[in-house]
Amino acid sequence: MTTDTPSRVTDVTTGEEVELVPVPGQPGMVMIRAELEQAMADRSAADDYDRHTTAVEQYERLGRAMATWPPPCDTDLRYVTEALPAADRLEMQQTCLTRCLIREQCDAYARLARPPAGFWAGRAYTS
Repeated sequence: MTTDTPSRVTDVTTGEEVELVPVPGQPGMVMIRAELEQAMADRSAADDYDRHTTAVEQYERLGRAMATWPPPCDTDLRYVTEALPAADRLEMQQTCLTRCLIREQCDAYARLARPPAGFWAGRAYTS
């Protein structure tokens, strides 16, 4: 059997016909389609959990940094809006890059949390 195309076989434990499919990134390996899909869903859920847990930790670090040094964006509502004029965006980027002492913590949080909107560490996030 080649691993380039799916094939159907009978599962000896259940007697049911199942489809074998190639395992991505594992040349020559095949798995039952349903088991592969479940394994991929489990890994995706684990990745999401890990990313969320790490984002929460980064958010706590960002909060501690903000308590020590309030960032220039702290009271500027433009940083939480979804749409910005180009001139505002440029000014905000310059502020983040030249005046913010906690940009690194802000960037670390935003990269992990993937916020749906706002302006984080000189980068616009929109959904």
